[in-house]
Amino acid sequence: MSGLVLHKTRRLNRRAGLLLPILLGASATAAQVLFLREFFVVFYGNEMGFGLIFATWLTFTGLGSLLGGHLVKKLETNQGIALAINLIFVALAVPASFLLIRYVREIFHLLPGEILSPTLMLLAGVLALFPSCFLFGALFATMSRFLQASSRGDPVRATGKVYLLEGFGSGLGGLLMTAILIAFLAPAAIVLLISAAQLLSAAILARRSGMLLKTGLLLLFAVLLLVPFIPRLELFTLQRLWPGFRLEDSKNSPYGNLALVSSDHMRVFFENGLKVFAHPDRAQAEETVHFALLQHPHPKNLLLIGGGFGGAILEALKHPSLRKIDVVELDPNVTEFIRRHFESQWRDIERTGRVQIHHLDGRLYLLKTRGRYDVILINLPEPLTAQLNRFYTVEFFDLVRRHLRPGGIFSFALPGYANYLNDFQATFFRSIYKTLMEVFPAALILPGETVHFLASPDERLLATFSPDTLIARLRRRQIHTLYLREYYLPFRFMPDRIGELNSRVRQGGGSINTDFAPIAYFFDFALWNAQFGPDLSGMLLRLRKVRFPILLILWTVLVLIGLVADRPRRKQGPLLLLEMAAIGACMIGMELILLLGFQVIYGYVYLQLSAIIASFLVGMGIGGFWGLRTVSRAAATPNVFSHIALVNAAIVLLSLLTVSALPLFSSVAAASARTLLANGLFPLMAVATGLLGGYQFPLLSHLLFAESSTRGLGTLYAADLFGSALGALFISSLLIPIYGLQRTALVLVLPLVF
Repeated sequence: MSGLVLHKTRRLNRRAGLLLPILLGASATAAQVLFLREFFVVFYGNEMGFGLIFATWLTFTGLGSLLGGHLVKKLETNQGIALAINLIFVALAVPASFLLIRYVREIFHLLPGEILSPTLMLLAGVLALFPSCFLFGALFATMSRFLQASSRGDPVRATGKVYLLEGFGSGLGGLLMTAILIAFLAPAAIVLLISAAQLLSAAILARRSGMLLKTGLLLLFAVLLLVPFIPRLELFTLQRLWPGFRLEDSKNSPYGNLALVSSDHMRVFFENGLKVFAHPDRAQAEETVHFALLQHPHPKNLLLIGGGFGGAILEALKHPSLRKIDVVELDPNVTEFIRRHFESQWRDIERTGRVQIHHLDGRLYLLKTRGRYDVILINLPEPLTAQLNRFYTVEFFDLVRRHLRPGGIFSFALPGYANYLNDFQATFFRSIYKTLMEVFPAALILPGETVHFLASPDERLLATFSPDTLIARLRRRQIHTLYLREYYLPFRFMPDRIGELNSRVRQGGGSINTDFAPIAYFFDFALWNAQFGPDLSGMLLRLRKVRFPILLILWTVLVLIGLVADRPRRKQGPLLLLEMAAIGACMIGMELILLLGFQVIYGYVYLQLSAIIASFLVGMGIGGFWGLRTVSRAAATPNVFSHIALVNAAIVLLSLLTVSALPLFSSVAAASARTLLANGLFPLMAVATGLLGGYQFPLLSHLLFAESSTRGLGTLYAADLFGSALGALFISSLLIPIYGLQRTALVLVLPLVF
């Protein structure tokens, strides 16, 4: 009888050994995607936050794997019980992390729309993610030990199987998030679902331990009791993101988070935590529209990309010569927000019959349309993110020029200064100005708290720019304004102020901002950092002066020194761990390049985030399976080394091909081709990248345990994660903004060449 019970227990453990790693991967990926989306709002859509969050996530997961591996090796306890305890702690940690993310603005006393410093971003990530990430990392070690008992004590097969099954589970979790969970469940509901899955698994594992079983079931019952209150929990926790304001409405659209908040005197509309417009703010609306429209002698049609519902459309409609206004707004949910919450404004817009709204990406609209315009206005925030930077590049400016009529006006505005232009601002403006002058023969900059850039394909047009001209046209067109009046325009157009600003910006060289080398994004990042102290910004600008060939030579020398130092003991552990760390850095780097590349081309990575991450992790699972089969067939260690060398070569080739292909993708205009690229080729590239990285893990694990079977089960996994964390940190905040995607890829693959 006891033998039968033992047989059933072992069979149940084997099944658990297959299902639990899949659950680990699915839960970890669902939590990662959810937390990334939540931080996307807290960090106002800044993709540099991706790097910080990835780095934090990977560091603490690696730490949990490393310490968990050493701990479970020393514990003389039932491995099923240890795993159940770990699962219960994960079930408690995920809701805690979720709440900490939503409370982070209250914790740091931040106002809605206030931009976090890099230090606060990092602290927020550490504070919110540490409990979940550490415990998810420890799960890898406890599961590996649990599986080792059913793998005849073989640590290579145990770690390889967990890595393989976790990869498949991660892909499954990402696909579920993309196709079902994000679309139909509130974030609070997804959190409770993740916790419930952990607690149910813990209860099954702890079936022979009465106290632990009762604890797991009691917590599971508590989670289920919260289900009817999910809408209230969601609304209550969302309000924490907007301290000091009333949250009137909030919606997670496919393109980002939309929120309308209000105080006693103003309503403010936010998209991904970034202020889009305030109402009422008539001064901003008048400046946005009238500088450009008054400069044109007889504007008949206008293209307005972004931000039209803050009052800009109504101001433009005051110009009697305008027959048509095309407004391009990516997200139809924004239009629906305006329709519901600004009814009188919406009625005024509809009543004229001159406004046509296009729910399309602004760049794609220009790629597709054959129309040409007298005036094109960009009413978007500054390039604080890669999504916004794509509207300030030489490629975009070229698109704009091709759609301007002869004598047309192109205009946009950036946050400026009251009286003094500091060096950081001058560097940023210089980059934008030089990029503009690459395309337009004439450009002018107007100083003020909002700095306006105007450009035209006709050099003579801007030469006549004067307050007298604008005032005369205001009167002739019978346009009634509140702020842009006879007394205000001469002040804004003081010749000495305009001359000083334009002279300062034109001095010296400036770096051209392009789609895949977003240097203005970097300069704006440095300018943003200057708000919190000039030291970090100064260091960033000094790093910018390091030429890429010099960086590449220094990096090559450093890699070669490491190889020479380890050459006498090539097959020993330290070099294998460094190899795994280098592969991890390259893989996370390529994942970030794919995410940023998608953002540059399409502008809505928020929608595709989980699909690309899921595809990458599915590839890792397939690669892990392939690697396990290779290890079982390899007759000798040299054969394993040859496989590693071949796959490294494949990673180098794939990485370079990927970054070379991205600029070609950005010029595709056909809807069917763009859909195929977004939903087919990008996920396929992510799968291929993950596959090659996942393939290496079992091979390196085989070599590591062949040398020493006493190593902790989480050591190699920790090396992979630590390498990925360092890569994520430096790639997102320095390499990509300073050197661009293609040069960053060269830095990533260099260690694998040797």
